[in-house]
Amino acid sequence: MTWFAAGSPCATIGRYAVQVMVAAFVFLSASVCESSGAPVSPSSTPESLYQLSLERIQSNHPQGALDALFALVKNHRTSPLAPDALWKIGEIWQAKQQLPYAAWAWQTLLSRYPHSPHADAALQSYRTWLANRNADANESDACVECVNLLHPDYVSVLDIYLKCKSNPAAYGTLGAWRQTRLQFREHLSAIPEYKLPPFDYWDPLTNVPGKDYYDPEVQGWWVIGRGEEARRRSVVEQRQQGPTLYIASLSAVLPHILRQQGNKAVRDLLLEEAADVRMFDHYDRVRTFCLKQLETVDAAIIAEYKRQGEEHFRNGRHEDARRVYCTLMTEYRGTDAAKFAVSKLFEIANFLATKHKKEGDIHFHWAMRDYSQALAAYQKANAEMGDIGSLWSSLNLQQQQKAQGLKAYLGVRIGECLRNLGRESEAVQQLQEVMQTMQQEKTPESQEMLAEAQYHLALTLGGNLPSQTKTKEQRL
Repeated sequence: MTWFAAGSPCATIGRYAVQVMVAAFVFLSASVCESSGAPVSPSSTPESLYQLSLERIQSNHPQGALDALFALVKNHRTSPLAPDALWKIGEIWQAKQQLPYAAWAWQTLLSRYPHSPHADAALQSYRTWLANRNADANESDACVECVNLLHPDYVSVLDIYLKCKSNPAAYGTLGAWRQTRLQFREHLSAIPEYKLPPFDYWDPLTNVPGKDYYDPEVQGWWVIGRGEEARRRSVVEQRQQGPTLYIASLSAVLPHILRQQGNKAVRDLLLEEAADVRMFDHYDRVRTFCLKQLETVDAAIIAEYKRQGEEHFRNGRHEDARRVYCTLMTEYRGTDAAKFAVSKLFEIANFLATKHKKEGDIHFHWAMRDYSQALAAYQKANAEMGDIGSLWSSLNLQQQQKAQGLKAYLGVRIGECLRNLGRESEAVQQLQEVMQTMQQEKTPESQEMLAEAQYHLALTLGGNLPSQTKTKEQRL
């Protein structure tokens, strides 16, 4: 062996080489320790834990990856990465041929996170395992009891949800969805309603009452559990998912019902749903969802009614416009939409009445003196104003005064026409009706029409006025 003198170049190089070797050894040792599953810090973030698990998988250290994934799901249950972590746990246990543990991961994913993108694949994997499962001693171990954590009816509910999600068009009619709703009701009602532990239950193995004790420190979050206790805890989670899965299924189907059968069909369906949701523990969530959707659908329906009414009115199809607004008022009685419809109905009646009134005035003019044509026009106008009688309580004060003034004017003109046509008795009756109506009104316009009605009544009666009436000139 050759020794180099101290301070020689070779000696210096040798010292550096030793330092590099020691640093490399320390780094590799730390890396191996980290990759092989060193203790995971409880304060680690979900992102760091998930990234660590991926690194350990790539380094071929699945047990270390499981530790990181277990810590993620245990400490960060509400994290968006929790479903992915459970799916990775299932993949690792499946690769290790530990199917009961993998099945536990699939079932936990399905009971806690049924909306996960992995839900479909997890359900298929779970069903495959369940079909091929052998009830041997290995799978009956106390730490891996994974028998029926998923209730069969919850599996059926999951199946319905996943089908609605993947193929909503197949359920996109009222009839198809109503049948689906019945299936939801049947399966959800079959899921037992358990209370969370501690609770007493009948031990199916010993056939005697037993006490279930749950110690999180002993049992651990990821251990499959002790038979009945674990199953019941899972069933509680599954039952709580019922409204969520139902809302998600309905959300997937509604757009197709809308496209195929329109807004009104969707509105009718949502009203049904809001009135019939007591199949769920938290049915108020379903009702709230339906009422929220109903607001959107109602807004679309109301907007369409308004569009149709305006189009009909603009194109002179007044009766069609009237029918549209009457339907809007009837279907949304007591709402702002109904008030809008009432105002439009009044607008149509006033428009047509004014149109006929002008026509009557032309015929009534002294140059023409065509009282028959004038009477017909005035009667048409009066009929238009009479059609708003059922809306009277919904009209505002300005609209009521406007309607009363126009009706009084038409009543007086009809009385005049009848008198000029020699139909005195009808004229007297008509004018007396106008006077009776106008006597209750105190506006200057009403009082003027009252005076005019009295004047023409006097003329019709041959100048013999009742004692309480005055002529138009006397009133003025």
